[in-house]
Amino acid sequence: GDGSTGLLHISEEVVPSVDDVDVMTRLLRDCACVVGMHPDQAAEAVVDFGLRRGIPFAVVPCCVYSKQFPRRKLGGRHVTSY
Repeated sequence: GDGSTGLLHISEEVVPSVDDVDVMTRLLRDCACVVGMHPDQAAEAVVDFGLRRGIPFAVVPCCVYSKQFPRRKLGGRHVTSY
């Protein structure tokens, strides 16, 4: 083979212009999984996207933002740390 892993890494430095809706739509439609690395407040959106699409997802958080998401609970308790 050519050594290609078949993986596409997108970071803010290489993301197409948000004006290029066709490219962004294709990237999101065709992805096999979604990973959020330190996604800040977008962590929940990563999870929601994966669940809605029925694809694997992973989130590696940096913060839990408990004050911005007061309804987020785990085991009946407010999430305030990892």
